[in-house]
Amino acid sequence: MQRLIDRVLVVDDEKEFVDSVIRHLKREGFQPESATNGIRACRKMKALEAQNAYYDLLITDVVMPEMDGITLMEWAHKFYPKTSVIVVTEFCDICPLKQKIRPLLDEICKKPMTPDSMMALIDRIQQKRSQWWQLWTRTAV
Repeated sequence: MQRLIDRVLVVDDEKEFVDSVIRHLKREGFQPESATNGIRACRKMKALEAQNAYYDLLITDVVMPEMDGITLMEWAHKFYPKTSVIVVTEFCDICPLKQKIRPLLDEICKKPMTPDSMMALIDRIQQKRSQWWQLWTRTAV
């Protein structure tokens, strides 16, 4: 399968978690970057756009200072709708929020996230993108 995800932005205020995810993504050949909250993530996304490039995947926590993950997802969905989103949270009981955030994300995972579970989520997103790409190229001809 063609790799459809390359640039990844990891957003979380827990440094150890971010460092672990970044290290694993680099080992897997991705181009990861990080931000400690939603405001910094928005700045990074805008800066990359100024270079005519975009993040393929956003991995974000929900509870963070300054701008939470839900606000970040809403913003990213509005301005970068092609960026896939994985929510990683310690709080499994986000059921009241699930209806609100479900259209904004591709996958959700409970912390701690193992490297294998992260790669399984990324693989699922890549499969969805591949199916979409195949449909689009067939109808565009």
